[in-house]
Amino acid sequence: MPAGSPAVMIHAVMALFSLAERRIEEAIARRELDDLREIAPRAVKKLAPLRTKLETAYYAKAVARLGR
Repeated sequence: MPAGSPAVMIHAVMALFSLAERRIEEAIARRELDDLREIAPRAVKKLAPLRTKLETAYYAKAVARLGR
């Protein structure tokens, strides 16, 4: 099989998927992912002002375009 063939690419992706799956299972076993739920709400709270700023700019541009 040539290096760029679809079969080789599929095999490579499946190998990476398998490796990622194994690493996630190991992290779960070590309880390294237990605090993700706690971290996620904090991240959402930190990013809320940025989201508001982006939405405000988006809607201002949309209203300006509609007014033309």
